[in-house]
Amino acid sequence: MPFLAGLARGGLLLGLLAGGVLLSLHLGLHLGLQQNVVNCATAATAATAPTAPTAPTAPTAPTVAPPPVVRLASLEWPPYVGEQLPGNGATATVLRTALAARGLALHIEFMPWARALETVRNDPSFHGYFPEYQTADQEDLFLFSRPIGVSQLAFAEHSDQPVPWNRLKDLAPHRIGVVQGYVNTREFDALVANGVLRTEPVVDDIANLRKLALGRITLAIIDPLVFHLLLATTPELFPHAKSLRLQGRILEEKSLHVCLRKGPAGESLLQCLNSALEDMDIQAAQDAAVASVIQSQMSR
Repeated sequence: MPFLAGLARGGLLLGLLAGGVLLSLHLGLHLGLQQNVVNCATAATAATAPTAPTAPTAPTAPTVAPPPVVRLASLEWPPYVGEQLPGNGATATVLRTALAARGLALHIEFMPWARALETVRNDPSFHGYFPEYQTADQEDLFLFSRPIGVSQLAFAEHSDQPVPWNRLKDLAPHRIGVVQGYVNTREFDALVANGVLRTEPVVDDIANLRKLALGRITLAIIDPLVFHLLLATTPELFPHAKSLRLQGRILEEKSLHVCLRKGPAGESLLQCLNSALEDMDIQAAQDAAVASVIQSQMSR
């Protein structure tokens, strides 16, 4: 698709903006626009009041009030999330908008991804974390929201050392950089688990690109938007901007979600969040938020 081809050719991020609006990714996130507005902060109380029998309406009010301030863990992953990004990033902006539509506020604490996962598993003061790709393993541990955006995965390589391949198994001789705790594609992760592919985990995408530039790995798996924005805005990567490139093949397009702790409060929060997300055009919301973040970062 033209948008992805432009990224693969290494065009500057400003090329993503057309008349100030990010070109649509066209990934089919055309969610419904039902106007079922519920203030989740007060809905649980209202639900306990006796009422005369009436015909069922949607959405059903939760029986346990969700927290008025939703505390989530996240990571530095521009343009999607970041402590210093406008609105804490594009995905955070979409999520904050959805929660605000139901009378809820969002508080984000930023930390390395592996620590975020461990923190939410063990600290009940956190309601969950985001953004996450949906996997069966995580579904056993957390409640997944409706999509709050989309992300894509591709390989980055050194410009003068291209790595051709037809099947992922062909990459067995190579060292591939991954971020610790990240979910990648199902096939890729299975090949890693079975020892077919060799990976070198690092703490974040910046470290991954730095190792790629220095020749310590031959490929790095990364989101294309993250790749281009980091190269354009991270001083330590400036010397390597022309020596790194994305391969033209997109490994997978994946939806992004909020993961909430299981239990009555999590189920109530999930219901409220999903009802708000149902009312939004997530594709348009993400496009506008990403465009705003990119424009802000490129104008610094």
